[in-house]
Amino acid sequence: MIYSNEKIREVLVKEGAIPLLILPMYSFDCREKECSNSRIEKEKLYKILDLCDGIVLPGGDGWYFQDEEIITYAREKKKPILGICLGMQEMSKSLLGKKKEGDITILNDNDIHDQEEKEEAHSVLIDKESFLYKIIKKEEIMVNSRHSYHIPTLDKKYISAVSMDGIIEGIEDQDHPFFVGVQWHPENLYEKKGEAKAIFSSFLKACREKEEL
Repeated sequence: MIYSNEKIREVLVKEGAIPLLILPMYSFDCREKECSNSRIEKEKLYKILDLCDGIVLPGGDGWYFQDEEIITYAREKKKPILGICLGMQEMSKSLLGKKKEGDITILNDNDIHDQEEKEEAHSVLIDKESFLYKIIKKEEIMVNSRHSYHIPTLDKKYISAVSMDGIIEGIEDQDHPFFVGVQWHPENLYEKKGEAKAIFSSFLKACREKEEL
């Protein structure tokens, strides 16, 4: 099932954006096996992406291989891209390159990371040299958390935040105008926490700057 995250849609509209849903180009389920990307399918996808000033990859429970194609295209075209939870995990694959040791794995001890109802599940430490710190302007924040998988390893230059138990909570590519992923769900904290609003506001600012080029 393909669906839109309603909270993210609401936040984007409040920030002045016009959200579009990017649907798979394939006629079969692309979650369980790698899809065969034909030239025509790619061209159709690229036409949709060219309409977008930026990309949001939401959380969820289905890893679509089309998402990897979207991430690659967005990086090449310097389109702002924001990944949330699963979206961040998908983005990490493009940062790993050909490495295999960074495949997404299940958390063995998930007490603090899978708390569906809590607005403040655990703290996150933010690297002062990161782009994320420039957005949030805090070294430590409290976040919500509802994930059972995580990124086990990544080059340090791409890691912007970690939890107290060492789980990667933020990633970025500083060679890109806006390539930011967070493991928590800022869309659910948008009305209550300034740092959550700052993430979306910064993303939309990057999108508008891209549009003006």
